[in-house]
Amino acid sequence: MQMSTLHSDEIKQRQRAQWNASARGWKKWEWNFIQNLQPLTDLLVRNAGIKPGNSVLDLACGTGEPALTIAKMVGPKGKVVGVDIAPGMLAVARERIATQGLKNVTFQLNEHDDLPTLQDNSFEAATCRLGLMFMPDPVRMLKSIRRVLKPGGKASAVVWGPRKKLPSSPSS
Repeated sequence: MQMSTLHSDEIKQRQRAQWNASARGWKKWEWNFIQNLQPLTDLLVRNAGIKPGNSVLDLACGTGEPALTIAKMVGPKGKVVGVDIAPGMLAVARERIATQGLKNVTFQLNEHDDLPTLQDNSFEAATCRLGLMFMPDPVRMLKSIRRVLKPGGKASAVVWGPRKKLPSSPSS
């Protein structure tokens, strides 16, 4: 194994452990998280151009948001696939599917930067809310997103950054 692969695997192992350990806390406080992150979710969805009937990939979906919100938007003719590195977070996401009765969303474990379980040209849109910056090789992931998007598909990501780089808005 190359040194970069070892480093990447170590980062993923740490990320998985940290997110698994926090999954129950995310479940306990999910209403607060959903409400506080709603403006980011709205921006993410708007920029991805998500419409009813679309197939959407949600990366780093954690406990199910924004995948579950998107599943309601795309409706029964659409589908959403949420992927995450942490089985504990996905377990909470699956519990949320059951309580919401959604049939058009699935969650998958993804431990790779190249989305090997997903076919080329499968999705009209891809989203990633506050996850890309945790990935050891975000460029590789972005190339993988491009691969799974259909021609003309859109990707939308929200990441942390310095305040001075934020777009101007009336509230800032």
